[in-house]
Amino acid sequence: MSQYCGLKLLIVDDTRELLESLKDILEQFGFVITLCNNVDIAVNAIKKDFYDLVLTDIEMPVKTGLDLIKILREGLDLSIPIIIMTGRATTEYLAEAIKVGASDFIPKPINTKALLQIINNQITKAKRLKLDFNLTHSLQTFKKTYTFQPKEFLENSIVEFLNTEIKKNFELNAIKRNEIYLILEEMITNAFVHGLWSLSKQERQLDKPAQYKIINEKQNNAINNPFVNVCFEFKKESKELIIIVKDSGKGFDFKRLFEKNFNNLLDSTIPTGRGLFLIKTLTKSLTFYDNGTKLKAVIDLNNG
Repeated sequence: MSQYCGLKLLIVDDTRELLESLKDILEQFGFVITLCNNVDIAVNAIKKDFYDLVLTDIEMPVKTGLDLIKILREGLDLSIPIIIMTGRATTEYLAEAIKVGASDFIPKPINTKALLQIINNQITKAKRLKLDFNLTHSLQTFKKTYTFQPKEFLENSIVEFLNTEIKKNFELNAIKRNEIYLILEEMITNAFVHGLWSLSKQERQLDKPAQYKIINEKQNNAINNPFVNVCFEFKKESKELIIIVKDSGKGFDFKRLFEKNFNNLLDSTIPTGRGLFLIKTLTKSLTFYDNGTKLKAVIDLNNG
C-alpha cells in the first residue's frame, strides 16, 4: 500500500488538461484528488472539507494563485502546506509567493519525481506539526535559548514549538508568521540533516523509513551526544529578530552553496540549496560561522 494512500490533495489550475493529467498521475500513488479551475471554487472546497495539501497554479485569470494563498493564510488562517506551480520561475516572482505564504514551488512543465519529493517533504513536516509533546528549556527574558536532541526532531515538530514561543512574544500578521516559520524550518532541518547527520543527496531522497534507519545508525555510532542549540534575540531599536542555530556536528562546505547561481536553485530536481534559497529570500542577512556549524539569520519585523 502506498504511503500516500488516502491523503487528500486539492489542485487548482485554469487549464483542464493539466488538472486531468496531474489527477491521473497522483491517483496512481494513492492520493485522493479534488480539482478546481478557479480560486473561488477552491476556497469553497477548503471551507467544506479538510485537505492535506494544496497544489496551485499562480497565473490564473480574475484571481491568481497569490490571491488564493493570501485568503488561506490571512483570511482563513490555515497552516495547510501550499505548493505553487509556475512557468514564470524567477527568483523575484517566487520570493513574492513565498512571502505571502507559499510553502514551496515547482516550475512548469511539472517533473513528477520532483513533485512527489516536494509533496512528501511538506506532508512530513505537517505531520510532525500535529504531534503533541512537552519540552523543558531554559528561558531568559528575550534572549531565549533552547537545546534539542535528534529524537525530538524526528518525532515532534520543534519548529511548531519555537514558532509558538515567537507568537507569545510578538504580535505578527499571518504573512510574517509564515516567513518566520519557513526560516525556522529550513534552519533547523539544515542543522540536523547537514550538520549532525551529513546526509548525502541520495540519502535525503530516500523514503522516510530508509532514511530513519540510516540516521539511527549514525546516532548509534556517534561518539558524543549530538544536539542543536537555537537562540532567539530581539533588537528593540531596529525591530530585528536574530535567530542563531548551532549544531554539534563537524560542519560542511557551506561556501559551495553560496557560490551557486541562485537561478539554478529553481531547478526542482536539485534539492540541495533550495532551503538556503528560501531563507536568503526572507531574511535581512544570512551568515554561516564555525565551519558551517553555526547559522545566523536576521529578520526584519517592521511591517509585521
